[in-house]
Amino acid sequence: MPTEPSPIPSSPDLARQQAKRRRLAAAAEENDIGEIPPVKDPDRRRTCEADPALWLRTYHPEHFFREFSASQREFIEIAWNAIQRRAYQNVNAYRSFGKTSILSGLMELALLSGRNRFGIYISAVDSMSVEAAAFFAGNFQQDVLTEEGEWTPASPLSQDYPEVCYPIARRAGVAQKPLEYHGRRCQIEIKPDRLRFPTVPGSVSNANLLLFTSIWSGNIRGKRHQIPTEGTFRPDLVMIDDVQSDGTSKSDVQVTAIMNTIKKSVEGLAGYNRATGRKDALTILSALTQNQPDDVAVRLADRPEYATRVYRFLKTTPDDFAPWREYRDFWSDTWNKYQRKEVVLPMLRDYYNTHRTEIEFGVEPDNPENYEEGQVGAIHFALDFWCKSETAFWCELQNDAKRAAEESGGFLTPIQIQRKTRKSFSRTDEEKPLRRYQVPLNTEILTAFLDCGEHYLNYQVTAFGKNYEFAHVVDFGVFPEQNYPVTKKSSYRVDIQDLYTSGDKFDRLGAAVIDCLWQIFEQCYLDADGKPYNVHQYTDYVQHAVAQGPVAPAGDDRLPASGGRKSWCDRGAGSQYSPTLAQGRVAFRRLAVCGVDCSDGEMEGAIWKAIDAFHRRENGKYFGRAIPCYGDEAQSRLMRYYDLKIGEWRRDRGSGISCDWIENPRRSVPLRNTYPNCYASLLYDANTAKSRREQAWMTAVERAGSETLFLWSESDYLRMFAEHQCAEEWIEGWKSNMRYRRWRMKKPRVSDNEFLDTDAGCWALSSYVGLDYQMNVSQTKRLRVKWSS
Repeated sequence: MPTEPSPIPSSPDLARQQAKRRRLAAAAEENDIGEIPPVKDPDRRRTCEADPALWLRTYHPEHFFREFSASQREFIEIAWNAIQRRAYQNVNAYRSFGKTSILSGLMELALLSGRNRFGIYISAVDSMSVEAAAFFAGNFQQDVLTEEGEWTPASPLSQDYPEVCYPIARRAGVAQKPLEYHGRRCQIEIKPDRLRFPTVPGSVSNANLLLFTSIWSGNIRGKRHQIPTEGTFRPDLVMIDDVQSDGTSKSDVQVTAIMNTIKKSVEGLAGYNRATGRKDALTILSALTQNQPDDVAVRLADRPEYATRVYRFLKTTPDDFAPWREYRDFWSDTWNKYQRKEVVLPMLRDYYNTHRTEIEFGVEPDNPENYEEGQVGAIHFALDFWCKSETAFWCELQNDAKRAAEESGGFLTPIQIQRKTRKSFSRTDEEKPLRRYQVPLNTEILTAFLDCGEHYLNYQVTAFGKNYEFAHVVDFGVFPEQNYPVTKKSSYRVDIQDLYTSGDKFDRLGAAVIDCLWQIFEQCYLDADGKPYNVHQYTDYVQHAVAQGPVAPAGDDRLPASGGRKSWCDRGAGSQYSPTLAQGRVAFRRLAVCGVDCSDGEMEGAIWKAIDAFHRRENGKYFGRAIPCYGDEAQSRLMRYYDLKIGEWRRDRGSGISCDWIENPRRSVPLRNTYPNCYASLLYDANTAKSRREQAWMTAVERAGSETLFLWSESDYLRMFAEHQCAEEWIEGWKSNMRYRRWRMKKPRVSDNEFLDTDAGCWALSSYVGLDYQMNVSQTKRLRVKWSS
């Protein structure tokens, strides 16, 4: 059956069809971008792509208008190397360092040069990702066509990368304009969440894609990008830009969530290579600033694969912040008084110039050009920042959140202890730091303590002034000597069990205890002038005796030259003068006693045996000067209520408040009977001892009651000592209606507490030999009424 002929279009219909064809032809001619202009300066483009720092300065002079500092050049180099090697690189840099601008520029260079095809920019929140998208898009939209349709490149980027900038200029801001190049759609996309380069076959940046998202978007996994004629690509370049805010960094839950996103989503973005069958390498560039201890920046820095580099505003900070504190006082007073910038800034500048030498002593800025109008230089900028907020200074400028917490936390911190170097007050020389083994002037008594371990020992010698005017660490160390600080149980290099070969492990430990005690008492100590100091002579200090002891006969050479009652330290074995300790605590040597920790039940017997043998060494040369000790906690708060037995003694209740202790507790009587040369043992309250020494460490050096350190050239050992002192934290507890501080290990455990225990032991022993605060009559009466009630 013949088909019916199509109707002949009417004259108006024909006219409309012809007009439509003309419009389509005109639009096709207009949307065809034609030939892309040539690169204006190929040599410049090639040279700059080989030098990323030069590329940034050449193609983005509006952002990088100053010469790069040495740190910035190093940063650019390591970031570009990470891009070339497809590796991870994390950077913690101070505010205004330019880390975001630099990494953004390098990301752009990687996509323009074809080194990477698919990048993802991850920010903290969606609004920041939109701003980042606008920043990137603005770099390519600086040019517009003239009314005649001509294109004149306005920037070096447009001149040397016309395959990207020319099609975007032909787009003329019309988002849906269907531009074509040689009959193929250009598919340009400039949106708040993406930037797709023009599809220009043959170009190294053909259809490359850059996505923008936030760490909280939940839209990071499984990204793919299709490029015509080339295939499907997975992300090969990721930039993580300050993905934490001040709020999220304070929340452990949110910090953990961000880290989980990075570990599970971001690091798994790369796809598999069909040729090799293995996962492709992924470049991750991260730019962060520390806000809080254990925040995202700190946790990411702890991962070695990120090869974190830290750039601080000040390469070195003052050893002594006293000039800075004086400036801060002046800064605060001046602002409070005048409150006008035009008046205050010149006054601050004049003060800074007057005291510039001491303020800048030992301080080196990273970039001397980083300062604001009205300031003398970069150090002045940092100082003003420090005056406004010390926490912000350590976080924002120094990228040291741990130091920020130490400076503002209110608790004892390692940095506070490391600053406590004591100055001597020598009779002959001007004020200078005391060195190891030097004993300060006006030292009343020295005590020592030994903390025992199966593989090594920790020891400390401390000098105390009268009425606890000061406490000074004369010596501390690890026995046997180690090659470097022992920071954890597995890091010792010289093992007692290897150094001593006879007997079982307990015999070897005992031999080490004897040798270490001998080393402590035989060490050549020096006075403040650097001359030998006799720690074995009698002190002028006299312990308050509970009862009158027997008077020694004339001519006894073991007594002070001035005569007097026998010292309990000098009671020899079998001597006819063997008064109870309560009757004979009168005279003491300068280095009075050394306590040895017996708290480990397995090692307790070995330590008693070692002390007994030490007291017999060389006919009892140091008889009675080593004491088995037990540091107890809450239970020892009740020790004042224990029933005393014959030969037991405890401190006078009215004498002071430094420590609670009791001599010869019942638990040690069997061992005391087995080893007769260990006639004394001490149970002391570790809680009160640790609280007392913590307060002394927190007291300023120049004030009474401060504990100080000798100057040690090896900073690693000093830091180890300080970290051990801060290994525990206290909580408030109650026992028999008494409130007290109970000390416990910090979580997570960052160090051991051996030197904390040796220090607390020295304090307990100082009270044991009788050193205490002098108290007036009214204070003593109040305490006695309190205790008696």
